[in-house]
Amino acid sequence: AGIVVSGRNVYISGCYCDGPNGKACYWKNGARIDLHPAGTTYSSAAGIVVSGRNVYISGTYYDATNGKACYWKNKVWIDLHPAGAAYSHVDTMVVSGSNVYISGTYYDGTDGKACYWKNRVRIDLHPAGVTYNYFVSGSDFYIFGYYYGSTYRQACYWKNGVWIDLHPAGAASSYAENGVVLSGNVYAGGDVDDMPYYWKNGEAIKLPVPEGTVSGSAHVIQN
Repeated sequence: AGIVVSGRNVYISGCYCDGPNGKACYWKNGARIDLHPAGTTYSSAAGIVVSGRNVYISGTYYDATNGKACYWKNKVWIDLHPAGAAYSHVDTMVVSGSNVYISGTYYDGTDGKACYWKNRVRIDLHPAGVTYNYFVSGSDFYIFGYYYGSTYRQACYWKNGVWIDLHPAGAASSYAENGVVLSGNVYAGGDVDDMPYYWKNGEAIKLPVPEGTVSGSAHVIQN
């Protein structure tokens, strides 16, 4: 679920259950607005963005099989699920001017495929992997996540669709969960071998943890 404040209005996305399955909705100043697509068994709303008079909400719906990516603009449901994919989901949504960017992942039955949608058009990211979060800086867009490397998941980000490897040499696994760009510097947060790390312009920096810590992760990084 997400929450955003625009002017004097508070918007919260989520879902409710009136039986065995959830139904997507959002609340504006406490009043519920239903989003559940007709003919689906389950739906849930995730991220929410208010841009001018428009309300955008990303989410997932289920038919008789698996979860499928979608979003709503002013309550109008827009299906993003790739034809032939076994499963898909969205991670982060950003509205920049008249453009709607949504990062996500779909599964072709073998591997997860990192991708993003720009105004409903899907752009695949390479190598294959999973996206977590999205950041827009001027005309540049960054997607943070991981790719499937020789040692399972390996941290990376994509700038304007171009892959940039963050995986430290010698590490078994890593991922970048979030990121920001500040004064031309690219920061990402995540983990390396189950310990919290962040990256600055590609350099991996371990965050201090108490002695005896067995695992950790840096979930959020903000400017």
